[in-house]
Amino acid sequence: MSAGDPEEIREEIERTRDELSRNVDALRDKVSPGQVARRQAERVRAGVARVKDRVRHSEDETAPDETAPDEVAPDEGVPDEVAPDETVPHQVAPEALARDQMARDEHAWRTDRRTD
Repeated sequence: MSAGDPEEIREEIERTRDELSRNVDALRDKVSPGQVARRQAERVRAGVARVKDRVRHSEDETAPDETAPDEVAPDEGVPDEVAPDETVPHQVAPEALARDQMARDEHAWRTDRRTD
């Protein structure tokens, strides 16, 4: 076929239409409110999962060392229960971690929207 062959030109036009159609569909999917909300929800879920993992990890680090010798009697100086409003100064409340992560996720979302 030569460069000006009508069949070749039709095939090129069809390929261009297909590519343009895929691009329009991808763009529509990217900016549709439902898809934007779905992506944001996924980011929030991922952020909450990271916070949960961090909290679990920090709880593991603060757990007593089971290999340490018992130098203190089991009930000596240790309350049976800790009231929910009491906090240990060196620990960060899980709500604060979640708030911080949500703020970071929102910032990432806003930055992502500018680059999308």
